[in-house]
Amino acid sequence: MHWYKHLGMIASLAALMPGYAASVHAEETGWYVGGGAGSSLVDMDEEFWSDSSITTSEIETSGAGYQLYAGYRLHRHFALEVGYMRLTDTIFSGASNGVSSIWDAGPIEGRTEVDGISIQGLALWPLDSLNLAMFLKGGLFMWDSLARYNETINDIHRFNDDGGSLIGGLGAEVNVWGDWRLRGSVEVTAVGIANREVVTAAIATMGVMHPLY
Repeated sequence: MHWYKHLGMIASLAALMPGYAASVHAEETGWYVGGGAGSSLVDMDEEFWSDSSITTSEIETSGAGYQLYAGYRLHRHFALEVGYMRLTDTIFSGASNGVSSIWDAGPIEGRTEVDGISIQGLALWPLDSLNLAMFLKGGLFMWDSLARYNETINDIHRFNDDGGSLIGGLGAEVNVWGDWRLRGSVEVTAVGIANREVVTAAIATMGVMHPLY
């Protein structure tokens, strides 16, 4: 994965965040960090892997995912956030007869891996009486993907892809103890696989967030 090549842009954005908040009251602004884990989906289909040699097949497209993030609260109603996201691996398995195919005859398996960096803005609706804030978020997801074929005539085929897609979602956070907040969110984006296909990707997480101000 090559998400680290975006770190220069992210560092520049992080350096600018406090400047945007110069006119906002200090008690409403500041840095925060957090992370969460849950379920994710990369909506691959069997046709990506299949050819006329496939005799049996199945594919798993959902599983565990997680994200880590840091943000700057510009105002009680707005924040900027940078995050790292790791989505589930998809696993295609089956059997091939090996006729006119890149697959060897016998059991076969194909996998994808997807991760990336997001830069998003958050619009927040605090409900002070409930110690709760709801939010919408949206921005850019800079992703990297890997598709790997096992048991092929050339032993292993690996195909990398990378790019950028819009990402958006919604969620809520609630104070649970001191400054610690419980945050849940759902986000949806798209990723490319092996320069051949663009698929929907989504993640739903629950985790904790802690202000640093």
